[in-house]
Amino acid sequence: MASFQPTPIQIEDLQAISIESFKRPAMPVSTYLQEANDLYVWSQDDREKLLRFDLSPTIFDELVLGINLLSYYQGEWTKEQGLVNPTVEAFAAKKQEARELQQHVVASLRFAFRRHPSLLQKLSLSVRRTPYSAWYQSLNDLAVLGEAESDLLLSIGFNLDELGVLRQLATELPEWHALASKQVAPSKELRDRAYCYLKKRVDDLRTCGKYVFREDPSRRVGYVSQFMRRKSQAQKRSRSNQDR
Repeated sequence: MASFQPTPIQIEDLQAISIESFKRPAMPVSTYLQEANDLYVWSQDDREKLLRFDLSPTIFDELVLGINLLSYYQGEWTKEQGLVNPTVEAFAAKKQEARELQQHVVASLRFAFRRHPSLLQKLSLSVRRTPYSAWYQSLNDLAVLGEAESDLLLSIGFNLDELGVLRQLATELPEWHALASKQVAPSKELRDRAYCYLKKRVDDLRTCGKYVFREDPSRRVGYVSQFMRRKSQAQKRSRSNQDR
């Protein structure tokens, strides 16, 4: 598997896979790969029987290909994550600056408005931190609110220049966000597509195996995700403890 290299045709096939409905893996990718490999090994003894139940005759070869593709692009993406991207780094720095300034401005406004319930209510409505679009608007709204009540801020020694900085950040951050979003590692997208490719084969094989061996627990167990089984058991124990 270490010497695997995707062919141009395999890359084209991956790029044709839609990831509009892509959801993050429910387990670490390394765990998913191990389970997919275990599933392949387990299913070999049942190959002939499984293929009689409307499974694609190429599913086992496709499963191996999916394991190789996902393993390869997961490794490539991991390597790319270690590289510092100046645009992403700059966006992160701007976000940190804005969060710290927002916290400072909100604290100052809250203190300045402490005897004005209606202004405190306006402040409460202006403070948003997620999603990004609402946060950017919140930064601007806070600057506007502060400028409208500048006398109260001046009375507590607040530097009004900080409102200008906040307004500027509200304008700059969406631009930095858009630039940073374009810097997504190309291997990340291919990793997600490879996951979608493999997941379809894993799901098909698991579904078929659980049906075929529904009355044979000793074989059926190999078609059940052990990670998800343990996770489900842990959640049940947690709910049981909460009910006590």
